[in-house]
Amino acid sequence: MGIKKEKLHKSFNPEKYKMILCSGCRGTGKLFDGDKGVKVCSQCGGFGWVKKEEAWDRKNG
Repeated sequence: MGIKKEKLHKSFNPEKYKMILCSGCRGTGKLFDGDKGVKVCSQCGGFGWVKKEEAWDRKNG
């Protein structure tokens, strides 16, 4: 028997969740820090997308 594995065929739809590309990492989820190498973006947590409201708050806040 065993565990059945299902493939996820749905793609992420940012419009559905009211999200935009992160302005900190430009959607990559990573920041390049010269000698230190690569860091996870602190604005999006490495996801590459942020909620529109959160982006507005950071920009104007």
